[in-house]
Amino acid sequence: MREKGQIIKIAIGGIELERKNEVAKKKIINHENKTMEKSGAKINMPAENLYSIANTKLPSDTRGLLKHANIDNLSLKINKTANFIFNKEKQKEEVVLYKTEFKDKNDGDKWKKFNIGLDINFSQDDFAKIGLRHKDSISKLLGVNNIKSSFFSPDWRLIVGIGHESAYETSVTLHHVYGIPYIPGQAVKGVTRSWIITEVFECKEGNKDEGALSDKLFCRIFGSPKDSIIGEHQGSVMFFDAFPLTVPKLEVDIMNPHYGDYYGKEMVNKKPVPPADYLKPVPIPFLTVGKGTNFEFIAGMKKPLGAKDVLPEGQTSLIISTCKDLNLDSTLPEVAMTWLRKALNEHGIGAKTAVGYGYFT
Repeated sequence: MREKGQIIKIAIGGIELERKNEVAKKKIINHENKTMEKSGAKINMPAENLYSIANTKLPSDTRGLLKHANIDNLSLKINKTANFIFNKEKQKEEVVLYKTEFKDKNDGDKWKKFNIGLDINFSQDDFAKIGLRHKDSISKLLGVNNIKSSFFSPDWRLIVGIGHESAYETSVTLHHVYGIPYIPGQAVKGVTRSWIITEVFECKEGNKDEGALSDKLFCRIFGSPKDSIIGEHQGSVMFFDAFPLTVPKLEVDIMNPHYGDYYGKEMVNKKPVPPADYLKPVPIPFLTVGKGTNFEFIAGMKKPLGAKDVLPEGQTSLIISTCKDLNLDSTLPEVAMTWLRKALNEHGIGAKTAVGYGYFT
């Protein structure tokens, strides 16, 4: 049979022949299944027992070698050994991280509860030692007297990196070596800089004549482009990754878009579906760091400088004058950490801060 000049089917005696690539695919699947059966690994594991090496896309011989392995690095477990399970309703494979429990409310309606579908055990990790090693490395790099650190805990929940690339619909930032949740230094610097621009300079980044880039202290701390008051300059203060010092508690939360059919441009009787309340919500689970996890934030610089050392004599900075906890004798890392504290308390860090995530105390 041909369609637009291309052969789409070949039949002999009314029986359709399989395509060469489909035959090859079946041979590969059969070979992998036989290999896994010999290795003792389970195939087609039910969804309630989500995590299994057998459900990954690793090569069959690798899966056989790892069948009894205990992968204790959460980053490796989630990002490198993602589990694929066949969804009978949708008739396709899906990447699975969460398991769903259905429970009945008093009125008989059913609701979903999501739990992470793999074991997370951070108890073997000595977080105090990891944090101490991290701070010790920074001290050797910059000098003990040239760094400032503070400890903060999430007031509720924290989510960093939810939009990063991932095999799943959502993501979370995990350290690639330790496999633990952490806050990258660039996020710490970014939220501090942004909060100063918002609070002190009325949301104006500006140039050499107005806004944050017209303030010499701001430019020295965070760096500045050519059109700033001090010209092109590299930031003097370094902001480092914030590591948890206590065992983090990972909790599953959900986003619940109500108008998926509307945003997906679904059609009924050749007309677009309106964003009405009768549309079916679609819960999207994601991982968060729960309340009570203690993080250490560190900022420092190579050469010890105070605010008065970078400002002309007799001048001050709005960053100093608008904060009662600072003065011209404050060092640049002290200025940075003071404003970081304000940013974490009043703005939050990470995603979904507008609805209460990422605030620290």
